[in-house]
Amino acid sequence: IYKAILSLVNIVVPLIIGPYIVRVLDVNLYGMYNKVYSEFQIFLTFASFGIYTFGVREISKIRDDKEKVSKLFSNLCLLSLITNTVVLIIYILYSIFSSNGLTTTIYLIMTIQIVGNIFYIEFVNEALENYKFITIKSALIKILYLVALLLLVKKPDDIIIYSLVICMTVFLN
Repeated sequence: IYKAILSLVNIVVPLIIGPYIVRVLDVNLYGMYNKVYSEFQIFLTFASFGIYTFGVREISKIRDDKEKVSKLFSNLCLLSLITNTVVLIIYILYSIFSSNGLTTTIYLIMTIQIVGNIFYIEFVNEALENYKFITIKSALIKILYLVALLLLVKKPDDIIIYSLVICMTVFLN
């Protein structure tokens, strides 16, 4: 039931906020953000290194042995720290040398998500089937995201504010 509620929230919130954002933000600035975001996703994929999927699968197998779970969790956290740090350095260099002005600012704002990705340990909750916690946390963050965008993004040139809200939402999650 909690997984269904979470899926519903993940579908409904973008349906509410998407048209608002497209209507408010300047089309060129929004296009610039989407270009940066699509390039950023490539870096984030490498930074994540499949840890989430691997963690869910492997912790699910050993979830009754707290010592093994703890050891695997520690190893995955260390691996996450290493992969995210390496990719963060490469991404910052890419950001600085491949763009200028406002685009560089958006690239650098995206680094918040890589830093947040280091601490993204939701795979443990999913592996232990703690869907109540996941759903409540995610729903609250989605509501905060919705409210923040509606209150803070009001002008066509609010792309930096939009980028910050998106990245801070991911960081909080």
